[in-house]
Amino acid sequence: MSRLKKIKELIKKKEKWVIVLFFSLFFLYGCVTFRDFGLSGDEGIQRYHSLVMYKYLVPSVGNIVTDTVNFPTVPDPKSYGVYYGVTVQLPTVVIEHLFGFQLDLHTVFLIRHFYNFLIFFIATIFFYRICYVFTKRRYWALLGTFLLIVSPRILGDAFYNVKDLMGLSAFVVNLYFAILFIKKISIKSFIGLILSSALCINVRIVGGVIIASCLFLAFIRCIADKTLKHYWLYFVGTGAGCFGLYLLMTPVTWGNVFEVLLKTIKTFSNYSVWINTNFYFGKNVEAMHLPWHYLPVWIFISTPIVYSLFCIVGILSEGFRLFFRRNKTGDLDDRDYSWNLVLIFMCMVIPFLYVILLKPVLYTGWRHFYFIYPLIILFALVGFKTCVVYFAKKKAAAISLWGILGFSVITTILWIGCNHPYEYVYFNPLVRPYVDENFEKDYWGTSGYAAILYILNTDISDSIKIYAKNTSGYDFLEKDQRARISIVNSVEEADYVVETYSAVSQSKKYNEFQEFDEIHSLIVDGFYVNTIFKRSYEHYSTSILTLSNGIWNSSIDNITWECNNDTAIAIWKEPVRVDKVTIEFENKKVAEKSEVYATVDGDNWVCISDKNDYKISGNQIWGHISTEHLVGIKVVGVGERITLNIYQNRAEEDAITHPQSIVRVLGHENSPDSEYAIDNNPKTNWHSNTQHPDIVFDIELDSIYHVSGLRLDPGQWKTDYPRKLRIFISEDGQSYGEVNADSTENIEYFFEAVKCQYIRLITGDTQEVLENDWTISEVAVFQTVE
Repeated sequence: MSRLKKIKELIKKKEKWVIVLFFSLFFLYGCVTFRDFGLSGDEGIQRYHSLVMYKYLVPSVGNIVTDTVNFPTVPDPKSYGVYYGVTVQLPTVVIEHLFGFQLDLHTVFLIRHFYNFLIFFIATIFFYRICYVFTKRRYWALLGTFLLIVSPRILGDAFYNVKDLMGLSAFVVNLYFAILFIKKISIKSFIGLILSSALCINVRIVGGVIIASCLFLAFIRCIADKTLKHYWLYFVGTGAGCFGLYLLMTPVTWGNVFEVLLKTIKTFSNYSVWINTNFYFGKNVEAMHLPWHYLPVWIFISTPIVYSLFCIVGILSEGFRLFFRRNKTGDLDDRDYSWNLVLIFMCMVIPFLYVILLKPVLYTGWRHFYFIYPLIILFALVGFKTCVVYFAKKKAAAISLWGILGFSVITTILWIGCNHPYEYVYFNPLVRPYVDENFEKDYWGTSGYAAILYILNTDISDSIKIYAKNTSGYDFLEKDQRARISIVNSVEEADYVVETYSAVSQSKKYNEFQEFDEIHSLIVDGFYVNTIFKRSYEHYSTSILTLSNGIWNSSIDNITWECNNDTAIAIWKEPVRVDKVTIEFENKKVAEKSEVYATVDGDNWVCISDKNDYKISGNQIWGHISTEHLVGIKVVGVGERITLNIYQNRAEEDAITHPQSIVRVLGHENSPDSEYAIDNNPKTNWHSNTQHPDIVFDIELDSIYHVSGLRLDPGQWKTDYPRKLRIFISEDGQSYGEVNADSTENIEYFFEAVKCQYIRLITGDTQEVLENDWTISEVAVFQTVE
């Protein structure tokens, strides 16, 4: 016997131990790493859902109040409005109850992370059994299970995604028993199908596709085999048993079964409660109007490329086998395989067609359809096996196939090792260069926990104010850590901002925090996952230079502009202290090609574009210039518009005097808020009541200028621009004359330069019925550059 055959026989004898070792190592991996992950934005919500249900099932907890629960305020599930079950989550609440609900939140969520992994671990065992059904070889089945585990997004979510990964796990278990039921209707498969189906539907109502497909196929098979009279009671019992057990697992249905069921189906067939947008191909697309390709694109870009390719091969090869190579020998195993194959196709195709044809509400990637991912891996396994068998006699081709798969798996494992615990932002290599500007990243803010820990470890203050849109990271802190943190409601109050880039590109979001310095960023594959900003500056002044009808116009401020071809020079009337400069260009391309220089004496210019602390962020550049005597800034490659912002360092006791050429503004409606239009803070604004004719807004300059236009920035209220605006000017504030102005996007208005010190704006008559206010975040007045 050759040495190779001896090795093969030895491996075959030990294959059971290899399988035990494989799953033991995976379980050990979970035990070691479950503490590494942050808290997702959904976990606190899901815990509360489970507390609602637990109080209903165990009324004796109704008066318990601790640091982590307040049961008297927990509502009844029937009035709470949650139409999906949380049965699978209840064991974690039981653990809390055993400890008198005295466990710290950090510990509570760690328990839930481990429990979530444990459920996924069990599901991988069932997935191994499914793979074995389709391959008839233990090592092939083990390979399929390994591919499922080495799927970065699935592996990461397995620890904290309490809904979608629980749904995936329940789906796998349910699918296994459905396969058994189709193969052989028995008491074992009957009971297993009822239990797993009820639980799967309880987790996600869409799980009903398995039992529906299973019973349909089993019914057809019994008719074909002429055995229906022997098994019809099983069909009735399975349907009734699953329905009854589902109701038992879902207490919200107990009062009014059919009304709740209809609401459940309606809610999850089109979750219209979600009215936000998805960041998809660089646009914010309404979740209710997603393109048909949303789901397949997301699946492809977030799955290793080789898995997707072999999945396509598997679908084509098995489809060909099913429809064109039907078994003619009557072999039972082959017939079982065909029926199981039809079940897999139905469980995969039906959800796909549902999404493509009916376009339900989907959001935050494709996580709601993670349950079909094991089917993708199953087809990938079958497709790979088909290729290996086809090229079995061509050693070079067979070796190449194993090499391709091996390379993909190894590089994926290395990626997981390098980027742990941020597996949830995996994108395959084809799309990585385009992720930042096109797709959602950390939509749950899971990386926020690590960011807050970084702040705690680098700032020794007893009280730290942090602004973050997703605050789940705070809930995951230990009690003594939470005592040092205050989560504030606005950027203006914050010492730090934690930004997790989900539905926006890094550059666009980054540019909102100009009074802050980036002190730490989590970067994966070249794109930003989160950034910590620390407050370091106060805004000193803004100057705008824009080209209109071939004429350069600049805002009236403490800067004199000189323009020559593609170069613009800003000279301050008096030298200023500067610590940071930002310049916003018309687009990213102009920003990247520009060069910026600074001078402290008016003669010698230093290029700050070459400095290490110079940064291009989208259509903006940021430069740090620490000087008490800045005289001028020169921009080469100015394009057609720039906005120059100056920032100064400020200690708490300092007060910065801002240069202001506009000395007074007055809105004749909501007058007390008028000053917000010139307070150098884009977050504040003046606004009228609902627009109507003859709303007046007055502007007074510090002296007479040759005025050529003005900018009325509505800030975030883009539709609150003035309708039919009329502009009047005056030198003495008594005698006004009207000017004819051209409008640019209803924000900027330009006219022939005219001498004036006073400007009066009046809304005109309009035929449309308006529901918008007139909002002004910041006012700028322009003069012609000589």
